[in-house]
Amino acid sequence: MLLVAAGYLESGSPQTQPPKPVTVTEYARACPVQVNPTALAAGRVVAHPDTVTNAIELPGEATIEALEEPDTWAATTVEKSALRAVELRNRDSEGAGFVAFAAANGTGKTGGGFAVTECPGVSPESWFVGAGSNTRHLSTLVLTNLGDTPAIADVEMFGANGTVEVVDGEGIVLDAHTTRRIALDDVAAGEAELAVRVNTKRGALTATMRDTSTAVFKGSEWIAPTNPPARVQTITGLPSGASGRELIVVNPGNVTAEVGIEVLGKEGMIVADQFDEVKVPAGSLKTFTVPRSAGSEAVSLRLRSSQNIAASVRVASSDKDFAYGVASEQVAGPAVIPLAMSGTLEAMKPTLLLVAARQSSTVLVEAFDTDTTHRGSIEIDVPAGRTVAFDLDKLGRFDSSLDDLAYLVVTPARPMWGAVAVAEEATVSILPLTEAPLTVLAPHVQPGR
Repeated sequence: MLLVAAGYLESGSPQTQPPKPVTVTEYARACPVQVNPTALAAGRVVAHPDTVTNAIELPGEATIEALEEPDTWAATTVEKSALRAVELRNRDSEGAGFVAFAAANGTGKTGGGFAVTECPGVSPESWFVGAGSNTRHLSTLVLTNLGDTPAIADVEMFGANGTVEVVDGEGIVLDAHTTRRIALDDVAAGEAELAVRVNTKRGALTATMRDTSTAVFKGSEWIAPTNPPARVQTITGLPSGASGRELIVVNPGNVTAEVGIEVLGKEGMIVADQFDEVKVPAGSLKTFTVPRSAGSEAVSLRLRSSQNIAASVRVASSDKDFAYGVASEQVAGPAVIPLAMSGTLEAMKPTLLLVAARQSSTVLVEAFDTDTTHRGSIEIDVPAGRTVAFDLDKLGRFDSSLDDLAYLVVTPARPMWGAVAVAEEATVSILPLTEAPLTVLAPHVQPGR
């Protein structure tokens, strides 16, 4: 099992008993290794005496002991040409909230830049909006099977002119504990912009997408998965000072989507000229430049569509790097921001970006060092309908400077959207906040009669 929760049986009418949260006692993740070297880090929201973490290389299944330390924020660097991914699995009978991250600098040949990503857990469906398959904008999909039996997936793509044929895109089979790289130009060449859907038909599959560019927007980034198509999407994590922003929307349906756009700044709604509504043809993807009238401050976008859509925003910090803000789920429980990753993140300046929905709220940010010792906390007010950009690097925020800390735990009083943008001079990366897997909603199971 890749996500194991403490189960129970309970009698009574299932119609009157809603799902209840149960503890996640086992969780597995796959960290992509597409650049040498790649920095990896693993930790947990709560550590208990019986917690066990296993880390193995794929292919080969060699152990990475540096990531298996039970009571620390574990970090290391891997550098092997044959390495494709690292499988991480945590077991904790009381629930640990296990997290893991990967970070790497791009190579000059592929555009340079810097990228950080959360190592994903198993998902039945993943959408990546903003990929490419031509010579100057090329993305690579990495699939990893974390299960003990074969996994099967279909890959679909949408471009500016409609659905894109994917060579051998149906019924992709991965044996147990294996990984596969798929360069998009090998299966659907020549597309400047793509939305990619990975649909797991069977098994325990994870998916990541690394994007590289030597075009006008140079750099590299792991595109975080965006929410599956829906009529309302909220994209946060768009930092201030960007030299360019592009909204990318995919409409996988059969009817043209009319999309209303709200720009949320620090004071609320921003009126952006000729950017309040756009149209996306059926079965296709379209890119829109976010106008200068939206301002240069940190913002979020709320999209309201007549049809189900998925979306992201490409953000360029300069002509040397770019990142993606995506539509992520609201965070209701603790989420982790990595700080110490073998020197890759330590020089970056993190900014926490938050949006509350209908009610104002607060967020508690707690700091920890490598041995999980608490190093202070701060509380942030988040007014409803506004984008709050909070500089985490400012001196005095915590008991220690960020240079001496390993990670932060962000816990909202009410559900909200969030992301952290990390930047240093000309490089940038955006990491959406996601809840650490402490509990999962499970239905009541009634004994058979």
